[in-house]
Amino acid sequence: MRLPIGLVLALAACGSPQKRIGQDTPAVRETVQTIHDTMYVRRAPGVIRSSSSTYGLHVLLSGVTQGCFTQNEPQIVSDVSITAFHVANARALFNQLKMMDTLRIPDTDPSALDRFLAQYSQMLVLDTTTTPLARATSASNGAFSLSIPPTDSVLVVGYEDVEDQPFFYSYTVIPGRSSLNFILDMSPGGPCPAQ
Repeated sequence: MRLPIGLVLALAACGSPQKRIGQDTPAVRETVQTIHDTMYVRRAPGVIRSSSSTYGLHVLLSGVTQGCFTQNEPQIVSDVSITAFHVANARALFNQLKMMDTLRIPDTDPSALDRFLAQYSQMLVLDTTTTPLARATSASNGAFSLSIPPTDSVLVVGYEDVEDQPFFYSYTVIPGRSSLNFILDMSPGGPCPAQ
């Protein structure tokens, strides 16, 4: 069994093997605390969350949900359900979203909207049944944050039930190795014009 380098260094700091076995010395207590801190992340007072092989590191993905609607100026969008997925584990959802990008709803085909709504419903099912890295809801100021373990690429999906729109969603793929602040643009028909 290979030990993580942090654990090896912590054990080496204890001194000789005779001191490590069965003795309660300051070096042993410090090593046990180091191992504990390496394997767990303190989330809040009294709450500990396991973090498998990431040794306590988490990535914070934060940002705002906004969109351009009647004006060409960005507006805050609140109450958006936001979910982060590891792309490799959410292939069906990612493929569904990419396929939806290719669908058009021409004014001359009344059944096109029904077909798109069926695909949108399928996307919502996949969003709720695929195992997420994290889920959040944007606040009244559009702000959100997701704490995830480091991963190569993250699929972020946002959607909301809006009274006057049959579908309201957006998605993006971002890197997930370090903390990032980004805008999830909910604009229908494309992103807001650059400011």
